[in-house]
Amino acid sequence: MKRILIATNREQAHDYFVNSIVETFPDICFLVIRQGKPQNKIKYLLIKILSVLKLDNFFFNSSPRRLEIDKFRKFSKYFGKTRIHRSIDEFVMDINSAESEQLIQKFRCDGIIVLGGKIIKPHILSLVKGFTLHLHCGIVPFYRGGTTWFSNFSFEDYNNCGFTVQALDDGIDTGAIITQQQILIQEGDSVWDAYCKCIVAGTDVVIELLNRK
Repeated sequence: MKRILIATNREQAHDYFVNSIVETFPDICFLVIRQGKPQNKIKYLLIKILSVLKLDNFFFNSSPRRLEIDKFRKFSKYFGKTRIHRSIDEFVMDINSAESEQLIQKFRCDGIIVLGGKIIKPHILSLVKGFTLHLHCGIVPFYRGGTTWFSNFSFEDYNNCGFTVQALDDGIDTGAIITQQQILIQEGDSVWDAYCKCIVAGTDVVIELLNRK
């Protein structure tokens, strides 16, 4: 049985990513390592109430609170309730920690799939003997790093709004490009529409690439 490591953050969009891959390949053994802090439940409830009561109009367009409300709505629209219907090994830890290194070494993975999180250090990557796939929500080399979809909207560069699937190296989104795809930004779309569209379309492409492995 093929054994694949998935490294992501703790976020609803990443839940969708993991769930879609795991559910598509029932014959693959997955190890999932999550990074980041858990969601603040009080803050989540506050944003949910503001969204339901449609109070976002009381905030300026560029205010962080209004962006958080929009994020909540778009995540609900694109990802809904994601749930994995099979048993997998899932851990919350620093991907570069000694604990993670021991876990990955024992797992003996045939490949690694990454969305977000810290840059994976060479001593961890060396444990992966097979393929590497990294979904980056940005068109490289123009947009590297985090939250590139905000930059697309700031520069009104909608023609370069999309995602890249690339191999992993020890740089920031500098791995060899496997494929890239633009997404369609429609009138009325927000930065979070752009991000969600990248995750949905990018997940489909990662699944297609994994089918070829």
